[in-house]
Amino acid sequence: MHSVFQDHPRKQVVRSKYDTPLLSTISEQLGALYLYLGLPGPDIYDIRQWKGLIRRIIAFERRGQPPKERDHFIILQENLIKSGIPFSNYYGDIETVVILGRDLENREFVQDEMITLYNLDFCDHISSKIALPVAEDHGGELRWQCMRFEAIRRLLQYQAQQYARGAADPRFIVLLTAREAIHCTAVGEWQKREHPPATQQWLDEAIPFPIGGGGILTSPPVVKAFVFSCFRAYCVGAHIQSHFLPIVRYQGVSGHVAMAHFAILCRISEPQGALPPESQSAQDFLRMPSMRASEGGIDTEALHLETGEAISLNDAVNAAQSFFS
Repeated sequence: MHSVFQDHPRKQVVRSKYDTPLLSTISEQLGALYLYLGLPGPDIYDIRQWKGLIRRIIAFERRGQPPKERDHFIILQENLIKSGIPFSNYYGDIETVVILGRDLENREFVQDEMITLYNLDFCDHISSKIALPVAEDHGGELRWQCMRFEAIRRLLQYQAQQYARGAADPRFIVLLTAREAIHCTAVGEWQKREHPPATQQWLDEAIPFPIGGGGILTSPPVVKAFVFSCFRAYCVGAHIQSHFLPIVRYQGVSGHVAMAHFAILCRISEPQGALPPESQSAQDFLRMPSMRASEGGIDTEALHLETGEAISLNDAVNAAQSFFS
């Protein structure tokens, strides 16, 4: 069952103390308001917070539980209208809409310009599965698959296509939030890949035992490395440079579910040219100390493998300015 987002003080701190200064600075540097694509939730808390920074919205809201499965979508639609910001609103999991190209009401998914702000605010695990229909010759039944990163890969490809078609500015930012745990099956498949030495050493220390079974591994270091490795690989495939800012960790609404919030700076390179070297290695990011958000604010709180120099909120904003200059 999918989780339903509920706002709470720690999330509000992440949104106001970390994201807002970062987005305000980048918007000023870009000289433009954002085209937002993401998961604002029915009450659109982030859009209300960043209203002065957003010029257009592309929103998604998944189906709820029967018999009121459309209620959250309807509330989202009403609140988007009240915001006064032009919008498109899709009904269904973002993975389904992006991969299949249509939402549950047969509305075609359209991206006709560069997205400058993604807010992929998942309430559940980054490895959570969604129901996808299989071919009719297999009976047309549903199958459950982990398609979240495939959707992200598609979105990055669409960005590269927009830039190749003449989009003027290659810069954008991705905010990604998920639980600090991951399905063991996803980790097992991921471990079979070849990793840079720094990532492999990190994994060896973070997972000192074989992964098996269909359970959930609660491991912030593994989630951190997993998101970085997969996202960076998809960026390279789309000719995009990426730079990760410190992750912000916080307890969810119940106080028992740990969450991780990523801020990723992206810049598309000319498709015909060589991809410039990354300004940040896997070791740079993995060793970068995390931050902890509480009701009182945000402070550095390093994981046991994060041995690099701490980065302050001001440092993060300055890093964004430098990357986008």
